[in-house]
Parts: sequence; structure tokens; C-alpha cells
Amino acid sequence: MPKTLIVAGIGGSNLGTKAIQEIIGSKIPVYYADTVDSDSINAIIKNAKGKITLNVISKSGTTTETIANFEAIVDKKKCEIVVTTDKNSKLWKFAEAHKYKKLEIPHDVGGRYSVFTPVGMYPLSLMGVNVGKLSLGILKADDTEAKANAKILYDAYMNGRTINEIYFFDKSFESLGKWYRQLMAESLGKDGKGITPLISIGTTDLHSSAQLLFGGPQNKIVTIVSVKQKSKIKVPKLGYGLVDGIEGKNLDEITNAIQNGFKNALIKAKIPFIQSTIEKNEESVAKFMQEKMLEIVYLGKLLGVNPFDQPEVEKYKEETRKILTR
Repeated sequence: MPKTLIVAGIGGSNLGTKAIQEIIGSKIPVYYADTVDSDSINAIIKNAKGKITLNVISKSGTTTETIANFEAIVDKKKCEIVVTTDKNSKLWKFAEAHKYKKLEIPHDVGGRYSVFTPVGMYPLSLMGVNVGKLSLGILKADDTEAKANAKILYDAYMNGRTINEIYFFDKSFESLGKWYRQLMAESLGKDGKGITPLISIGTTDLHSSAQLLFGGPQNKIVTIVSVKQKSKIKVPKLGYGLVDGIEGKNLDEITNAIQNGFKNALIKAKIPFIQSTIEKNEESVAKFMQEKMLEIVYLGKLLGVNPFDQPEVEKYKEETRKILTR
């Protein structure tokens, strides 16, 4: 068991892992080398201590940012290196030549759908996340709900609501939102079609975006994700009288009141919304993620686009390679 884990990957190679880890927790320190800004990578090199496992993840095996970070880190830190990539990719063959441990990404699974392959399951297991419970959650995914949500999103899109604003009512779910953002944007943004995902944290971001939502262009559908809280913190009865109705109530009761007030306002404004509830455990989170992957596949079918490719992403990569090899 390592004392520290570094995950070198970007996009589908780390977003799902990071999302689950931030919700469930980790028994060891984890660092994500998912950007090539020097200060961030220098901080990882400086702070990573003890026995380090460096898990390098790239489906293609040639992701510029990932390989740059991998080489920068191994130059400065002694690590056990584990490579996760497509079999026979350039990185796979490199790992074979250097006798690094290898994990295969199934060839027909795209990066943004790969969290429940070795891409996510291996690093999560090192963190102490119960991958068996993740598997149970996957099996409990509700195909009917995924289809229903896809139909609601499609109908909203056909009525000019091309933005899906997703409110997660818990700060620890922000990375899950970023995972879903890639899933929706990269899967559906094709042939001039697509739904733009916006990630918001309730109740915080209601104070920054509600005016636009209700008073601006009516081009949004809302997704509300409620989170069952583990802690119970009560507002004491101090008699201050600053806000009516809060003293003696748990903070989650106040959060629920705000969510219900938000929903009532959406109904009155005739803004469509879908909603889900998640518990902070492996099974519930995996169930949610699997349902969202199914939802996007069905939505791609309704929109008439291939939800499994991402040809336009290559445009910036090609230009980057031209600049780097001049």
C-alpha cells in the first residue's frame, strides 16, 4: 500500500476518480497532475512524501499534458509507476520496455465513460474506497429513469432550452459536476447540436445565478441534485431575531426549505427541471454516475449524434503538436 498516490491524467482519465474520492474520502494523500501549469506540478513534487505510486493514465498513450507531467515528476521523485492505457498503445509499449506495471483500458470504452474500468477502480482501491460497493451501485442503476431524464432534456432542447444548469446541494460534489460536464459536452456537442452544462453549487450559487435564470433568456433547464447529509448541526435558540424561522432547525432542514423554495419558483416560472437524490456512499454515487452515462447515451440517440466519439477535440491537439514540434 503506498503512502501517497499521484494520478497523472486529464479529463476522462481522472475526473470520475476525483469526483468519487472527494465525496467518499481517501485513506492516503492523493494528488492529481491534471494541468501543466508549473506551480501546480511543483507543489505536487514538493508535497508528495513517503512511498509514492504514480498512476499514469492515458487512453491514447500520447496525451501531451499527461506525458509531460509524468516525465517532470519521475525526474524529481522516486515512484512506483503503474501505467493505465490501451493495449499496444505507445505508452503500453513504453511500460513493457521499462517493466512498469500495466492496466488495460477496454478498447471500446471511451475516456469519459471509463471511471468503472481500471482507470478509476485501481486508484480508488488504493485510496481505500470500497470498489465492491461501487459495483453494486452500478448494477442498481435505473435504466427507466435514465430514459425519462433523457426525454425531458431532449424536449427542453427542442423548445430552445439548450443549457442544462446543474445544482449540486453539497460542495463536495463539485468534481462530480465537472465529470458530468465533460460527459455531456463531449458526447453531445456535434453537428451543430448540443446542450451546454453549467455546474452550480446550492445554495451558494443561487446568490450568483438565480437572477439570470429567472430574469434572463429562457434557454435553460435545471437539474437539482439533493444530497443526504451525514452531519446534524442545529441553529441554536439564541433569540437574536435576525431571520425568522431558522432557530432550532438543523442546517439540512434550512437547505431543504431553500431547495423546495427553488423548485416552487421554477414551477411558477415554468422552467422545467429534473431532480435526483444522492447519499454520500459508494453505492449511491456509482448508481448516479451509471444512470447519467446511460442518460447521455439515450440523449445522443434522440439528438441523432454519436455519443461515443469526440473528433473535434483533435483540432486544438493538432495545433498544439505543430507548435511544439517546430
